[in-house]
Amino acid sequence: MKSKKGSVGMFKSLQWKLVMVFVLLVLAIMTVAGSFLVLRVSVFYHDMFASEMADTFSQSFLARLENGAAGDTEFVKNTMRATMSRLGIDSYRNYYIISADSGTVLDGSSAGSSGLYVDSDNFITALTGNVGNTTNARKQFMDYAVPVDTPSGRQIIYIKDTKEELTKIIQHIFEIIIQAVVLGIIISIIIGYFLSRAITTPISNLTKRAKRLSEGQFDPRVENIKADDEIGILAETFNDMSSTLKGTLSDISTEKNKIEAILQNMTDGVMAFGTDGKIIHINSTA
Repeated sequence: MKSKKGSVGMFKSLQWKLVMVFVLLVLAIMTVAGSFLVLRVSVFYHDMFASEMADTFSQSFLARLENGAAGDTEFVKNTMRATMSRLGIDSYRNYYIISADSGTVLDGSSAGSSGLYVDSDNFITALTGNVGNTTNARKQFMDYAVPVDTPSGRQIIYIKDTKEELTKIIQHIFEIIIQAVVLGIIISIIIGYFLSRAITTPISNLTKRAKRLSEGQFDPRVENIKADDEIGILAETFNDMSSTLKGTLSDISTEKNKIEAILQNMTDGVMAFGTDGKIIHINSTA
């Protein structure tokens, strides 16, 4: 009974190990797919920002700003206000027009732009007269700085994106991934259970048949395994072995009976001793 319980427990353990393989496989796939998706979304967001800024602040646009500022001190402000939609200005992304000499915010799309503190490599690059267009996914914000030379001095058009929109998108993606993982785990448990049962049930039947075979019960044969895979071949081989073993033991028993009959009917006395000197066989004549 103990052996039987042990074998049943073993197969239950094997079955759930196979189920766990399916679960871990789903987790691994979803983790890799989720990480790749989040990375691609982040890269796409940064690339889209850089592309929008580069397309807007073209050489012709900057030349128009400088030419217009030469005759109208409000030209840069008015032009930037008209360009807000192209820049994607919203509650997460704002533009500022900053004096390069004093650091004063001359205009901006944010209500609290007067107290803006700029600590950016792109802004420093723009102060030197070059466009600051470097994006870094590790930073908490994205920015773009463009210098514009006007009669009143150099002005820096500074675009800053807080990436709050990207954070919300990634959080939403994580929620979708978690839901997909939970659903995938449930499906993998169900599928894994039935698939593992299809593997462990024939093995369990073979184990029970092997136990009966060890007790001298050569019948019945292992049935209900009609697969052509390794388990089906194992079951057929086991049945052939059982039949062969049964025939061999029957032949041995027949030969033993013949020898005993010959020894018992001999007119001469026959005695057989073991290595310890004890009689192991003697016929009636002896």
